[in-house]
Parts: sequence; C-alpha cells; structure tokens
Amino acid sequence: MTGNRFVIGSGSGFSDDLLDGAQRLADSGVVDCIAFDRLAERTLALAQLRHLEGGDGFDLHIDEIVERFGAFVAQGGKLVGNFGAANPEGAAERFAARLRAGGLTGKVIGVVTGDDVHAQAKDLDLALPEMGTTISELGDKFVSAHAYIGADSLMDCLVAGADVIVGGRVADPSLWVAPLCHARGWSLDDWDQLANATLVAHILECGSHLNGGGFSDPPLREVPGAAHLGAPYGEVSEDGSLFISQLATDAGIVNRDTIRGQLGYEIFDPSSYITPDVVADLSDISLEEVGPNRVRVGGARGRKRPDELKVLVGVDLGWKTVGGASWGGPNCVSRAELAAASFGERLAGLGDEVVEYRHDLVGINSLFGQCLETRQYEPNEVRLRVATVTRSRAGAEAIGDEIWALWRYAAGAGGMEKVLTRHIGVTPAMIPRSAVTVSSRTLTV
Repeated sequence: MTGNRFVIGSGSGFSDDLLDGAQRLADSGVVDCIAFDRLAERTLALAQLRHLEGGDGFDLHIDEIVERFGAFVAQGGKLVGNFGAANPEGAAERFAARLRAGGLTGKVIGVVTGDDVHAQAKDLDLALPEMGTTISELGDKFVSAHAYIGADSLMDCLVAGADVIVGGRVADPSLWVAPLCHARGWSLDDWDQLANATLVAHILECGSHLNGGGFSDPPLREVPGAAHLGAPYGEVSEDGSLFISQLATDAGIVNRDTIRGQLGYEIFDPSSYITPDVVADLSDISLEEVGPNRVRVGGARGRKRPDELKVLVGVDLGWKTVGGASWGGPNCVSRAELAAASFGERLAGLGDEVVEYRHDLVGINSLFGQCLETRQYEPNEVRLRVATVTRSRAGAEAIGDEIWALWRYAAGAGGMEKVLTRHIGVTPAMIPRSAVTVSSRTLTV
C-alpha cells in the first residue's frame, strides 16, 4: 500500500476461470492484494463429492496458482480465496507444500474453518424450503452443509500477517471486503463503510465479466480484444474515494455500462443486498467515469448484518446421465424428434429407477421451451440432448447404453456421447449465526 492508497485485484470469478489477466495484474506492481472467488454452488457440491470419495476436496488449481502468483507473494503481495472448498485445512497444507517446493519460505498462511455446519444442521433439523422438507426427513441423502461466512472470518488472519488466506465457503464479496477494511482500518460494524466495501466487492467478484466478459453483442456492443481480456481491480485512494479500473495495457473496457451489468447479478432487491457482513442498500449509488477505464463508485448505505447465515446443503439425488446425438440436412428435426420419442419409450422399461427425464432439441427449444409449433424455418442441423436422474449407478449405466443406441431410431445420427456422474444437488437453508463457530490459525512455510 502506497500511503493510504490500497489496490485489490480480481483473481477469478469461478473455479476454472482463466488466470492470465490476474497474473498480469500481479506482475504489474499496481495491486497490493488479489482476491479469488472459486466457489459456485455447483463447485462446492463437486468438491464435497470428491472429498466423500476419498479425494482432497479442495481447489484443483492450487498448484497453478502458486506457480503463477508465487513471485507476487514473494514481493509482499497477498492472496485471499475460498480455495479450501470442502477441505480448507488440506488446501492450506497444499499451499504450504507448493510454496516450500518453490523455495518460498518464511511466508504465513492463514486458514479459516467453521463453515462446515453438518453437525449443527442435523441437530437443528434445518428446514429446506425449496424442497419442502427438513434435514431429518432427508435421512441418509443428507450429504453436507456449509454456511456462508463473512469478512470477520478473515480479519484475524490479516491481523496476524498472513500472506495467503485459505477459506472454505467464504461468501463471495467477503473475500474483497476483508482486505479493504483491514487496509483502511474500517470497523466491521461501520455499516456504511462496509456497504461501500461490499459495493466494490460485488463489482469485482466475477472477474473479467466486469471488464467486458459476456458483454459483447455485435454490432450493438463490442469489446476490443475480447480474446485477451484483463482482470479488473478496485482502489481506495488517499481521501477514501473508491475506483474501479483495469491496467491501461489490457484489452477490455471498464465503464458505467459494464459495471451496471454486473451490479444486477444475484441481487434480488438492490435496497437490501444481504451478505454475512452487512445489509447493503445499493439503490442510490453513484457511478462516475473519471478517465479511460476508470469509474468512481460510492453512495452505498448499510444496515446491521443479519442474525442468520445462508447454508448450502448438499443432497444425494442419485446418478445423472447426460448425452445426445446430432442430425443434419433436410428433415433433421423430425428425425431427432423420432429418436427422442423412441428413447423415451425405452426408458419406460426401467420403471421407477428413472427419477427424472428431459430432452431438448438444441437450437430449437433448449432455452425457450416448446416452440416447435411456431418455428418459421427448418435448421440445417439439430442436436438431441437427453438427461436423466436415476436411483442407482446401475440404472445410469443402463441409460448410457441406450444413449449409444440413438443411431438406431432415425437415419443420419452422429456424434453420440454420454457422461455419467453422481448427482449431488444443492439447496439453501438458514442457520442462526450463533450456531456457527468460525476459527482461524496460521502456519509458516
């Protein structure tokens, strides 16, 4: 941090995000800290599945992250992320081992635990409103429960001088809120300051989506250099002003439009954006373009943080099989429809083994539902996608065999494929904050 100026970059917006832009940020000397959001709901469910099956259960890219950002840490930069997924302790040990192997010793790793609330969820028999049931009624289908924990869970590590912080289900914006508040000395009960930190965090949390990713709609909206987008960063200036920007040498754009597009993401009520840290009112914020790819933001207001935390509950829903085939040329849609109907008849022979089934004609009705009767054209090609949920692996394997047979039902089929996986679903619950015990420790490499 130069004077009172603190700059925090966006490392990633999801687990398999490209890291080139973030690495350029790290190499630029501009940023003091880089935060990485690595956990979507699906990502955590998959990590839990790997852990249950004897795997590590943490971020699959830790080795790459150390290789790319080790020099940044060596020069005093900080990394913060929910790299731990279902196994924060294991992730911290992995970071330590990789840093040590790279000759980078003397650095401090902070690890935050306590988001795993499996025992508490079971004891409290949490309600699962989306499923219309409770934890106890799930029985042995209850797999996991992780609370979304906040910035306070990271502060002890920062105070202790951590260079790398590894958490589990840390809420997305909290990964940026904690370093911002620590650097500026903002109290975690200064609700307006927390709301503005959360505003910056929410803008940054999806990485290059902010500076042009997913924004192009030629010729109406175009992003220069879309193949080589950089990563955005947030800045707190010496007078406390907040800015969003990107490296001058990077492709992409940061302006009011790209920021407004990101602001609506995952916010139901802009006047009441609920996070573990604060209830933020973003309904009257200001966005002012003050230079090329540089926007001043502010005007958020905050209210006391909620007394409950969201919980992501993992549920064993059986096995999922997804596959399909393609048809092309005249009458291809009718041939694909015949294959879908024939496949459906075959599934009937499996009885109640099949819990759920759907099929889609990609390019016809996979996004907007059944619209065949209003179609005004005949496409040159179409792909049939079939997806099932079964009670057992044996049922999933039987359906996989049926997918390979799609070629039999109509002429000209090609490109058959199938994927079988355990189906771990996720559903939300709420838990009293008082029932969640977060702890942290540090280890020195």
